[in-house]
Amino acid sequence: MHYPLVIAVIKEPYYQIPDWLNTDVAYTEYVKLTGQTTSDEVDLFIAMLLGYNNIDIKGTPHEVLKRLFDESDVVIGGGIYFESNDR
Repeated sequence: MHYPLVIAVIKEPYYQIPDWLNTDVAYTEYVKLTGQTTSDEVDLFIAMLLGYNNIDIKGTPHEVLKRLFDESDVVIGGGIYFESNDR
């Protein structure tokens, strides 16, 4: 049985990137989260997650990520992409 490919897609990743991530990342319209996602795409995803949730990016990685993890709700713009040989 053939299963469709399912990929998490993050839309509009245009938030400021913290200094402790790769700030030379090229912004793209979307980021696909797969097993082949590059470190630059992961940096872009983290920046988008922080920005979308209005997390202050000043401070050490530990301080910034603690602010994110302390949130009771975390949201991100995007959706799920399905791909199959049939469609």
